[in-house]
Amino acid sequence: MVTTLPKPDHRNKPNGTSSIPPDESLWQRHSRNHEFPVSVGSSMGLHALVAAFFLACVAFGSLAISHPVEIDDLIVGGGGGNPNGGAGGTGKGAKKEAVDDSENSLPLPGKPATREQLRDVQKTAKPLAKVESRRLIESDLELGKKLTSVGELARKKMDAMQRAFADKGQDGPGQGGGKGKNAGPGEGDGAGPGRGKINKRVQRNLRWTLVFNIRDPEDYARQLHALGAILAVPGPNDTYLIIDDLLKRPVSPTPRDLRELNRMYWIDDRADSIAPLARTLGLTETPPYFYAFFPPELEKELLKKELEYGHLGEDRIEETRFRVKKTGTGRGYEPVVEFQKTK
Repeated sequence: MVTTLPKPDHRNKPNGTSSIPPDESLWQRHSRNHEFPVSVGSSMGLHALVAAFFLACVAFGSLAISHPVEIDDLIVGGGGGNPNGGAGGTGKGAKKEAVDDSENSLPLPGKPATREQLRDVQKTAKPLAKVESRRLIESDLELGKKLTSVGELARKKMDAMQRAFADKGQDGPGQGGGKGKNAGPGEGDGAGPGRGKINKRVQRNLRWTLVFNIRDPEDYARQLHALGAILAVPGPNDTYLIIDDLLKRPVSPTPRDLRELNRMYWIDDRADSIAPLARTLGLTETPPYFYAFFPPELEKELLKKELEYGHLGEDRIEETRFRVKKTGTGRGYEPVVEFQKTK
């Protein structure tokens, strides 16, 4: 008879240890390196980011809709399908509608205007306003100084013309401005040892400088008109056209003999002041220069202010500068001495 011995129980040893490993839990068996919590956390984080991005897109879109970009209407020619761009219905045309592309800064049809393009269009209007408000010329206009070669010839021509007219004399055929029949000294307007007023006027023209501060051509015309000036511009065949009313638009130049204008004058030969003034007055052509004749009353006023400024005689004064300033008087503008140089 064979006796079967029981199997040894290795789980209970005398020292309380067992040779068979204990049962493993679910976390120890399937997530030894924490794969499960890491994957779950990553998935939830990605879903949260996607949801946040979606909400941000919705919020930005609603903001853009609530504040639409203001743009002007783009008007194009054509009637919505007519190949020739005429008035028509909504039919399909073989060609594109006629578009006025004269303004290159406008966006092309079918291409939406971006924010950058709209900003550029807004900026283009600002420099134009600055140009309109800018002064007519960069510096003060000084009549009587710094004439060009053309202006210098015009001055010599006018001086000779006025001298020849004054030499005819007064009430007689004599020369030199005398009152008798013979040439020689006497009280007259001509050259010579007598009291030649024309010589005095020529000297004053060379000594005096009339300074204008001009903002625009209309302002120039108003200042000249306030001082009583009339203009003479060169005409055809060595003639001159006289402009009496500088406030009329357009002006009405009329032919006239300059020898009849026994007045003090200045010459403007600066192109940057003549051209805008000519356009404002309505002249068909821009003259190379013009004479500005002033009444005798202004000459007396300038002489009085010159002598009172430094309390000197004319023979001791080398230069006097008068600046035309706006005043509250009835005339609106008046000359004021701002500088005087003695000999």
